[in-house]
Amino acid sequence: NIEDDDTIGDVLQKFRDIGVTAYLEDGVITLHNGLGQIQITGGSSNLADNLKLNNSGVEQWMQNDEEITVISDEVRYLSIVKYADNSTTLETLDVVSGDFSLGVNGAIVNIYVDSTDTIQNVISRVSQATNGSVTASLTSDGRFTLEAADGVELLIGTSTDTTNIATIFNLTSNGSNKIVGETSLYKASAASKITQSGIFRLGDVTEGTFTIGNAEFTITSETTISSLVNEINRNEAANASAYWDNINGKLVITSNSLGASYVNIQSGTSNIAEIFGLVTVDNNVERLATYNQALGNNAIVTINGTRIVATSNTITSDVSRIEGLTVNVKEVTESGYVTITVERDTQGIIDAVQETLDAYNTLISELTSALSISGDLHGDTALNGLKNQIVSMLTSKGTNGTTKFRNLAAVGISTEGASSSMTSDIYSLYLNTEKFTNALNESENDVKLLLVGSVDNPGIFTRVENLIEEMLSSAGYFTTKNNSINRDIANYDTQIAKASAKVDFYKSMLENKFSNMELLYSNMRSNYSNFFSGI
Repeated sequence: NIEDDDTIGDVLQKFRDIGVTAYLEDGVITLHNGLGQIQITGGSSNLADNLKLNNSGVEQWMQNDEEITVISDEVRYLSIVKYADNSTTLETLDVVSGDFSLGVNGAIVNIYVDSTDTIQNVISRVSQATNGSVTASLTSDGRFTLEAADGVELLIGTSTDTTNIATIFNLTSNGSNKIVGETSLYKASAASKITQSGIFRLGDVTEGTFTIGNAEFTITSETTISSLVNEINRNEAANASAYWDNINGKLVITSNSLGASYVNIQSGTSNIAEIFGLVTVDNNVERLATYNQALGNNAIVTINGTRIVATSNTITSDVSRIEGLTVNVKEVTESGYVTITVERDTQGIIDAVQETLDAYNTLISELTSALSISGDLHGDTALNGLKNQIVSMLTSKGTNGTTKFRNLAAVGISTEGASSSMTSDIYSLYLNTEKFTNALNESENDVKLLLVGSVDNPGIFTRVENLIEEMLSSAGYFTTKNNSINRDIANYDTQIAKASAKVDFYKSMLENKFSNMELLYSNMRSNYSNFFSGI
């Protein structure tokens, strides 16, 4: 619904409110939809005609044919950083110190630039080196320009250049008298501190927090664009990837979830989300700014004539409505159909059961060794009881609802044929693959009931798993045993401390007695000497 007093910013926001990415740059409106074709049809407004929106049928993208000159203050810029100006330093633009060469009708001049120079310094040195025959300037959209008189051929760069200024400014010789940088230069780079004043279009970033996904990030006076990008990419809770788009001067956030999924971004105590164009605030209401997020494409498949759109390339049964079938979409088909043949992965089931038995045999072997006479846990009745409980579960009858197979031996899992190299052969289990395959062919569901069971009636493997998980839980055997041992150690430490104190006291008492005895002996010798000296 277009109102008479709507600004272009209002119109773009209305596009965004219905899920279309919309922005205006250099007088060109761009609409982008990751889900399919954009079409503007019907209605009583002449918006499409007056804004020159081209309804050409190009899927996903739409741009107006001509530049429009009316620009509202509410326009959301593609770049979040201000364009560079003559006071911007080369260091900010990642330019390194060195020489670059400029050719004027074949005459080569070398110009030295220092990373601490400003763009104005470079402009002055170009004029000095060419005696004013070449004029350098910066356009309003931050593109560096070199221009000579008509008919003069300009060249930029030779193999002896030691600075990267031509690459950073994106200057390429074209055989004419004018060279214009292909990309804009900005007042910030990945190394810039985020809270630096005067570099962002919508204002200065304040210190504080903001949220991406389920992760909170803190902006300090030392946070750089690069360090923030690294933090986002390292934090799993953000569920997003980030990179600094130096060409367009913006931070791009991409969801790690497959499909056209947006990333949850919320402001906190810092205003960075708004300044970076990740959210917009209208009438104190914060909205997600989707035009600074890079979206993947949803998977679109047709199954038996039914069109299905999925946010993942893995289409599970709850999406396809085909029970038990998961379709992994690999590539786009140009024409025709893909035929899917569904078969039971018998070998996969056998491998899974064998891995389970191998893990069980290793566990029982290690328990048996630890509980033996020479073992570190010999005599631990609780652990021995848990071991016997596991063995009992795997050798007992199933109680999970199956009437066809009553125990593991019925499906080919038994102690018969266990390797003689095992230290606990009487407990080790062996899989007879032929008998197990026959059981699957006879009744796959009954095998599943025996091994896995259901939520209300767990199978043998599930019951063993639950027991082991209980043993490993915070209130289980190992935690309880560990706490008990720690208490014993603490008690022993207390007893040792008390005994040490007694020893120290007894030692001190003996030392006092010895000292007193030495004093008495000394007095006796002195008296004896005095006695005889008087005769």
